[in-house]
Amino acid sequence: MNSNRFRFLTSLSVVVASLAATAVFFVNSLNVVAQRPPERVFDVEFDELATDLKRTGSFDLAAIPARVRRFDGQRVRLRGYMCPTLLDEGITTFLLFPETKTGKWYGWHSLTPIPMHYLIRVDMKAGSTTTYEWAKPLIIEGRFRIKPMGQDGELIYIYWIEDATVTPAEPRKGYHFGLGIAC
Repeated sequence: MNSNRFRFLTSLSVVVASLAATAVFFVNSLNVVAQRPPERVFDVEFDELATDLKRTGSFDLAAIPARVRRFDGQRVRLRGYMCPTLLDEGITTFLLFPETKTGKWYGWHSLTPIPMHYLIRVDMKAGSTTTYEWAKPLIIEGRFRIKPMGQDGELIYIYWIEDATVTPAEPRKGYHFGLGIAC
């Protein structure tokens, strides 16, 4: 056998072996991805998110109960109502207020301050939008974050749901709006 032909066949064997090893690695990688369990989604009620944190003053993560901090970065499912927006459709960000059992009712003009957990910012999944429908309960699913947002020394909200999907829901017996009409 001539030496050039021998080198060519040897090189060809190495290439074929490398391609075969790459194919095996690729197929095994697909199997690992395919076997990854779905991410857990926690069902959370608004009332579970309660904190003693006040709207004025500085934000202190220690004021957020440990039972709430454990949700930070996790996927959650939460029921509530969309605060009225300037848009009726094409909405990508909105504030969510509670569907609650507490029996307390708050409004912007109420003398009782709105609890910190009663407003949650929701950012829709990239490329998704939703529509506003008055007094329609919603199920929000997304990644829960503790991200305080304030203005002029006053906290507006401390919780945020990112990468959210919105599903219309029916009212639940024993639950009601947590905020007034002017939310």
